[in-house]
Amino acid sequence: MGHLEAGWQRGDFHGRWIVDTFVDDVMACGARGIISEPFTNYKVIAQRYENCFIAGEGDNRVLMRNDADEIRVMVESMVETGKMSGGYMMCIGNHIPFNVPPEVIKDTWICQRNWPTDKVTES
Repeated sequence: MGHLEAGWQRGDFHGRWIVDTFVDDVMACGARGIISEPFTNYKVIAQRYENCFIAGEGDNRVLMRNDADEIRVMVESMVETGKMSGGYMMCIGNHIPFNVPPEVIKDTWICQRNWPTDKVTES
């Protein structure tokens, strides 16, 4: 039994960079999920831990390039991961820097909101 399950409040783990190498240890302590940066393999975590919360798969480098097709592919991947997980937050894990044009951010969120879920394959 992990420390968090032994009477402590359960929580989420907020990590920097790649958490793949120690996600098992964090989850063994009783964490409900992982919030990290886009370098983490979120699909593997979603498949390995049923109903875990994950966030941070979005990548600001995609936003910085301002390529509508690349943004759509990123959103599609995020929606796919979300359908694999018990809890998912659409999140730019490496944060949105000040110099990303506001139109790009707006377009990204509109793309996420309007993504037809019937295009995403069930896992």
